[in-house]
Amino acid sequence: MDHLNTGTKLLPVSRGYYFIPGGKGQRLPLPLCISGQHKSVFHDLFCSIANSPLQSLTFLYPSLYLSVGDLVCLGDCVRRSKHLTRLKLPNIKSIESYMPILLAVGGSNAIQTLRIDSNTVSVWDKAFQLAVTSLRHNSTLRTLSLAHWTFDLQTQLHPSHTLSRTLDLRLAGQTSGNTVFTRPPHPLQTNRPQPDPVYF
Repeated sequence: MDHLNTGTKLLPVSRGYYFIPGGKGQRLPLPLCISGQHKSVFHDLFCSIANSPLQSLTFLYPSLYLSVGDLVCLGDCVRRSKHLTRLKLPNIKSIESYMPILLAVGGSNAIQTLRIDSNTVSVWDKAFQLAVTSLRHNSTLRTLSLAHWTFDLQTQLHPSHTLSRTLDLRLAGQTSGNTVFTRPPHPLQTNRPQPDPVYF
């Protein structure tokens, strides 16, 4: 079953395609890049980033050159990286394309800032539930920006309140379509100087 709508068939041996948060038996689809099936110039790049000390990654106009398969590969990179703390990936056109990143954050032990602003994303119930469930199991995220997202939910849940309560994040701003959540800094977090970001 292709949970991320990538067109990639799930191999029976790919048990890592799922992760079980909290050991409670609840399975979430995992962005897993299968090198034999991902034929893209970005594959080697994202694999290298996952094993590098790079801390900040910013994409400019990613919808012009990243396919859904590339985004699954990037999600795999985010999940595996031990150093990538900041990711800026604006203006992807759909929630389905952002889903590999949102699911990857649930398995990341490094990411602190995620900015995925978009004017065209419309979130439906199932995608919202998957994203919240995944993000709930991340303990490092400090800032989440969903500027200009539209939430088309059939349930009575209010997206901002649900995200704030579920993720223990403070709603830092919600003006002119900008929705930004922040967490208080961890007591052990130091104020080390941040390196220059990498732009695409």
